Amino acid sequence: MRRAVHLLVATSFLFACAQASSTVDVRSPHVAAGEPCSWMLTWDDKMDGVVSPDPKSAMLSLIVTDDVVTGHFEGTVLGVERSDHFSGQLIHGDRATLLVLRQEDRDYACMYLLQARQGVLNVGTLDGVWQDTKGRSGDALLSWAFSPPPWLPMPLR
Repeated sequence: MRRAVHLLVATSFLFACAQASSTVDVRSPHVAAGEPCSWMLTWDDKMDGVVSPDPKSAMLSLIVTDDVVTGHFEGTVLGVERSDHFSGQLIHGDRATLLVLRQEDRDYACMYLLQARQGVLNVGTLDGVWQDTKGRSGDALLSWAFSPPPWLPMPLR
């Protein structure tokens, strides 16, 4: 019970697709556990703790079931169709929830380490860093895009 309540308090609608336990339901009324949720991934190419004012962005469709995350891109990424797959894990702590997310295609991989801190004003936003197999890195934000419409992201910081 404590874990389910902590998830509700610390992350609110952070992962609306997830169900914390079989007895406490912290999901949004719009999305059931195990169903896809739309997210806006925003990133830059400089790891300095702040996503630049002119970032890159793409929509993701993510499913969370028992803290395991899977998904794919929705639509194009910077004008290009991508077939990358996402997989990851939610890790819940006393003061933050971490998302370790892996993006993979045939010849490419990228890792994201994102965090939702307790008390952060923009509920539904995780921030952190990314690094890829081409030696690049930067800052990233993942924001829940409410449904409908799927293209409407929460305000970014």
